[in-house]
Amino acid sequence: MSGRQPTSPLVGVFILLLLGAVLAPFLAVPAAAFGERPFESNTVISGTSHITVSSSESVAQSFVATGSYRLANLTLRLRNTGDITDALSVTIRPDAGGVPSTVALATKNLVIGNTNLGNYAVPFTASQPNLTVGTPYWIVATSASFASNGYEWHHSNADTYAGGQAKINLNFGGGWVNPATPTDMYFVTYGQETDSNLSVAIRAATPEAQPGATVTFHVDLNNTGSWTAVKAWVNDTQLPGLTYLSDTAATVGATTSWPSFTFPNVGNGPRSFDISARVNVGTEPGVLLTKSLTLVYTNRTGALQTGLPAQASVYVGRQLKEVFLNPTRIGPSERLAAPKPTGGVASQFNETLKKDGTTHDFDLDPVLTRAFRSTAVNATLYLDSANHDVKNLDINLTLADWNGVTLTPVAYVQARVATNGFNDYQPFTFAFPAMDHTFASGARIRLTVRNMGTSASDALLAMNSTFAASGLELNTTTYVRIDLIDLRDGVGSTTV
Repeated sequence: MSGRQPTSPLVGVFILLLLGAVLAPFLAVPAAAFGERPFESNTVISGTSHITVSSSESVAQSFVATGSYRLANLTLRLRNTGDITDALSVTIRPDAGGVPSTVALATKNLVIGNTNLGNYAVPFTASQPNLTVGTPYWIVATSASFASNGYEWHHSNADTYAGGQAKINLNFGGGWVNPATPTDMYFVTYGQETDSNLSVAIRAATPEAQPGATVTFHVDLNNTGSWTAVKAWVNDTQLPGLTYLSDTAATVGATTSWPSFTFPNVGNGPRSFDISARVNVGTEPGVLLTKSLTLVYTNRTGALQTGLPAQASVYVGRQLKEVFLNPTRIGPSERLAAPKPTGGVASQFNETLKKDGTTHDFDLDPVLTRAFRSTAVNATLYLDSANHDVKNLDINLTLADWNGVTLTPVAYVQARVATNGFNDYQPFTFAFPAMDHTFASGARIRLTVRNMGTSASDALLAMNSTFAASGLELNTTTYVRIDLIDLRDGVGSTTV
């Protein structure tokens, strides 16, 4: 039986008609301010263990603020057991000698218009109290409903939160006491740090670039605190290899130019700008160029604060080189060749890989004319089972450095692939583990293919056609570099 029954059937009908409009603001999740995050919490539950909040029993949970922040909302695990128009009153109160004070810092009357158990947001929209770090506070829940129509507030059924405890008040003048079994109620506090809290981040628009290219760095300067920072300084430390071109910092309030940006009155929220730079011509391939930012700012009281530094890097000079499997014999091996196959079915070659681990070697031809550095390798093989049916194939690939005398394994990969039931050749990609190896001038890159004994069938490896261009993709920093171009005409000197 509820403590608030309608006086006539007409009143009940009126309530039902307005129910959607009345409940909507209470069920909606409040919009979070920039930088709002969880602070304190106990999310341990024990089945359906709960204490019923009603006119005959109020419930409280204490917590200690781990930061100074503006409390925006709570999450409580609740269930409305009866009249879906009943309200649960939730207040935030200071501590008064180990029990809740009678003073409410913030109040929210919550109506849950159903009887479903869940985690419900309790937004403090009218007044959001500023909590002080290290200070205890209480979440107090009360209700005017009878016990049969009260609100369940669920708990851990154990002392699981070190920063506080649960209390009950039987509302008969006896005050706040411990429950029969020490426990902690389910709760999460959300808020926004009170003081200004600035951070800087930077990322490269593209992680790789070639010498002479323009690269753009995106910079984010954020204040996740409630208070405005009086002034902030973002300093760009640009290492050799990059030349500054331009920036857009002035569009978000910077009053000084690169490399030291000054931002006055940085309020809550994000602000972003770009810095453009050029990779210097002549930069050695394989170099990682890094741009670093430092942050210093003054908070609301003028105290100097140092933010965490940030950096972003661009890898210079990496390119993709391809070599393809070819049945042409290179001594006892077959060939790895740079030209991509251009022929059709007539030029395609299908090689049988017995399921006995027999090696099938493919050597680069011609040999390398200069040292070749590779930092990542993928293989794509066009495969089918011997009878063109559904089979699992265990394929092992080994990449090696072969100088004609010594064979040095560099990386290997083994994977199980499943063929389909059609007479075709499916492309399967095999990614070798991360590597960084330089093949010497005069050496060959060798790929060894094996069909392991654990395969369900012999395999067919197709190559040397536009339909089955089995081969390797190698990421490399080795390529022809031009350090200087000197143009002359007939007027100037004709000798160089």
